[in-house]
Amino acid sequence: MIDEEKSLLEHLGELRMRIIFCLVAVVIGMIVSYLCYDILILDIIRGPLDALSGKKDNPFALGSPFLELVKSVRAKLQNPEFDLHYIGPSEGFIVKLKVSFFSGIIIVLPFIIYQIWKFISVGLEKKERRIIFIYFPISFLLFAAGALFAYFIMSPAGLYFLISVSSGLKPMFTISKYTSIIILLISVFGLIFELPLVILFLTRIGLVTPKFLAQKRKYAILLMFILSAILTPPDIFTQFMLAIPVIILYEISIWISKIAWGRRKRSNE
Repeated sequence: MIDEEKSLLEHLGELRMRIIFCLVAVVIGMIVSYLCYDILILDIIRGPLDALSGKKDNPFALGSPFLELVKSVRAKLQNPEFDLHYIGPSEGFIVKLKVSFFSGIIIVLPFIIYQIWKFISVGLEKKERRIIFIYFPISFLLFAAGALFAYFIMSPAGLYFLISVSSGLKPMFTISKYTSIIILLISVFGLIFELPLVILFLTRIGLVTPKFLAQKRKYAILLMFILSAILTPPDIFTQFMLAIPVIILYEISIWISKIAWGRRKRSNE
């Protein structure tokens, strides 16, 4: 009993140490982001909005074929010029802190993942360590792919659609609401792109099968549209633009699940 209590205290002590390391890393990342806010991060934030205006001085204002498609369907904005504003004395500073915190987490995310790995790897067997060691980098890459998709493709097209349907009105973007939408889209799409990895993990431990996923496809699609309506801004265009990639990812997940399930059956045999 004494040995078990000692082991538990050691694990709790290590967990506290890892949490402290992660918090210190986030603070450092936030400070770095704060110092780089005016010279770099503000241009990154403005990227999707400047892409609508066709500004060439912002290297992050990249157009996309999908944005051009949306413009051709709803060609209502002629040479649009958009800028960011704040309507309260403290709004600009609060947004600067919020964005610095969010970007600081992204900067130190590999370090945070490494700390999580160091903590959980102690209680894993060699085979389980190898699996988790592979999963973590893939998870990071999938999140990055979803974030880039949201930033370069989804955000400019979504903003253009929302502005074009409000014909006759002059838009004024407050930096608080604008950054909230961008951060929300990046976070949601980043997490949604983890779906194939989650399905792969659940298949490998035997909680789901490819047959089950195929049979529940229609319920899954309905759930995806419901979640899209909850997680995205309240417009049909953005909701569909989230639901469609999720449906594609779900179909890819079924294919991945078939491969993993076949390997699991052969391993059991």
